[in-house]
Amino acid sequence: MPQVLWERSTRRVLTLEDVTAIKINDVDGLRQAGIDPSEVAAQFADVMFDQLFVYGFFHADPHPGNIFVTPGPRRQA
Repeated sequence: MPQVLWERSTRRVLTLEDVTAIKINDVDGLRQAGIDPSEVAAQFADVMFDQLFVYGFFHADPHPGNIFVTPGPRRQA
């Protein structure tokens, strides 16, 4: 999980450290990592709606350059 960079954050802006991950629109990269792009889309929608409607936070720039998927441990089939 990325760490918060408190020295670059404010009450209204949260800044996280850079992490190595796969861009959300890199379908081939997701598949190579064993990640189903359809699952990513569904989870991303859930997260964005919860972020806005449950927690009251708004991501002002949600384009693929700002949204990444971090692969976890591979599951055995």
